[in-house]
Amino acid sequence: MPLFVISGVPASGKTTVSRLVHLVFLDPGEAAVANRDRGRSKTAYGNHWDVGELREVLRVETARLGLWLDSTELSAEQTVDRILGNLGASLVRLGHPPAPG
Repeated sequence: MPLFVISGVPASGKTTVSRLVHLVFLDPGEAAVANRDRGRSKTAYGNHWDVGELREVLRVETARLGLWLDSTELSAEQTVDRILGNLGASLVRLGHPPAPG
């Protein structure tokens, strides 16, 4: 995990910078997740989780913060391009509740 040290003179904006992060939630469709999982040597879900059930829990119980991206039809390169092209949507200010929506 990267560690970033933010330093500077008093009142230079250190607190503001440390409270801003980019949050991206990749949200591919259920069939895409299951298909990708079958192509891996180890599974993310094992025998304990059903892909659809887990996806539904994540979609219902996870706050809609940052950028939620349907990556079902996207390659890794296309996913990165979409994220970088929409950085404003991924910016989250920590310590503030999400706006209703």
